[in-house]
Amino acid sequence: MALYTAQDIIVGGLQELGLGRAENYDTTNDLQNNLPKLNKIIAQYSVDGLLIQQTLDEGFILTGGVGIYTIGLGQTPGPSVFNTSRPWKIESAYIVDSFNNHYPITLIPREPYQNEVDVQISQSRPTQLFYDIGLTDATSEIGTIKLYLIPDFAEQYTLHIVSIKELTRFVALTDTVYFDEMYMNLLEVKLAIKIARMYGKGALLPELRIQDTINEGIVYKQNWRDISLAPKLKNWGRTMNIYNSMPNN
Repeated sequence: MALYTAQDIIVGGLQELGLGRAENYDTTNDLQNNLPKLNKIIAQYSVDGLLIQQTLDEGFILTGGVGIYTIGLGQTPGPSVFNTSRPWKIESAYIVDSFNNHYPITLIPREPYQNEVDVQISQSRPTQLFYDIGLTDATSEIGTIKLYLIPDFAEQYTLHIVSIKELTRFVALTDTVYFDEMYMNLLEVKLAIKIARMYGKGALLPELRIQDTINEGIVYKQNWRDISLAPKLKNWGRTMNIYNSMPNN
């Protein structure tokens, strides 16, 4: 896992074409003009069901007396709403108080949460979190975060969630993404294929397409390993080719 910018990916794509040195291209125009092309590649992978996973650390101010929060885009703002894209998976969580003290939160499954006899009444600093992702095939993608204990009124708490989400697009060249190197390799080569002829590098396409097939196989294999993400794949339910890790037709 590493931190990259959109510019890093575009420069990587140019390097795949042998144009990695700044003197080989117009730095400002080439980078900016290739940003929409990169976004189209990311959008197409989302449509095809191939998940470009990024890891985000997001903070949300908790409301005293509120222990259940919905998380997802398009919600009406309110004290129990986290208006951000729904995570596929929460990796870890922690609480930060008004004195900047950090406290870890234990992620628990549904049953232990439901078995807490005082789950609806006890208030203090939250120590446990249950995440219900909701329906993966629903039109409105809303998950639910349930905390134990319920935040009290004596302190201002901020809940930080470290989660896996889908990368959908970059707005600026300086936008950052934290993800696995395999996604960097995938996007660099795919962008190089898209712009090769524009830079007079069409002769490199056969070699790039071979590498692209290898990269896609690695990413498909990784996505299929995580059963919690598998329902997002449009190829869900199809058998896999054991030789190239791709879905069979």
